Amino acid sequence: MAKKRMSAAKKEALVLRLLRGEDLETVSREAGVPLHKLSDWRDAYSAAGREGLKAKPGDPVSIEPWSEKHEPRGSVNSNTHPGGFSVAST
Repeated sequence: MAKKRMSAAKKEALVLRLLRGEDLETVSREAGVPLHKLSDWRDAYSAAGREGLKAKPGDPVSIEPWSEKHEPRGSVNSNTHPGGFSVAST
């Protein structure tokens, strides 16, 4: 039986749970996704947003450098992630 692929939207929902502070092991167990995959998806999302989650295994992912054209309209604070959510300063 072939493995079913998860859509980028579903991967994004899981990654956002992690970025909101949910425990990696809990999300992994509830979603039935191995820890290493969730961690890889989180890294890909951090680098390229949802586009980073769309790549098929083995396909190169092209990541455009961040530029002003990617900035959302309106005011943006320096702690806004490319995915549109705020990132806490450390």
